[in-house]
Amino acid sequence: MARDDERALGRFIRNHPTDNDRRWPIAVGALLVGLVLAGVSVPVTLEVFSGDGGGARTAGLLWGGALIGLYGGGAGVVRTLKRHGEVFVLREDGLVYRRLGETLVVPWTAIRGTAERGQNHALGRLMGWDVHLVIRLRDGGRLLLTGYTEDASRLSAEIRAAVANAETRTE
Repeated sequence: MARDDERALGRFIRNHPTDNDRRWPIAVGALLVGLVLAGVSVPVTLEVFSGDGGGARTAGLLWGGALIGLYGGGAGVVRTLKRHGEVFVLREDGLVYRRLGETLVVPWTAIRGTAERGQNHALGRLMGWDVHLVIRLRDGGRLLLTGYTEDASRLSAEIRAAVANAETRTE
């Protein structure tokens, strides 16, 4: 049920829930890949330092892959745990963000700017990276819309257009 501050944002348009069930296995998989690569990297690195230095490039690539997997998987696990029940509610004059009993009501004028950093290719779509919209709020906070959210590309485009429209009306 919508609260008064939500209703103040005008007509309800639609809900965009986030699919945490899809996020979880991808995060754990990336974390496991990072752990395996880290395990393989240790003996290769030891060989580089105890031998003639050959294989340094291989060790570097293995460690790079390990760190990417560990960071990406760890961040994904944290997002999965912290964002249960995440829903973006699109309304005529703003956005309502809900998760874990928290509700944030954001009029378009309260958004300082947006930055779309999505990677729309096959791997990006699989990993939920096809949409990566950072929504910067005027109070210093930020929201993140990812490809794990239902119809995220449409919502991202609508948010960016509404924010741009609000900026032109306030100038």
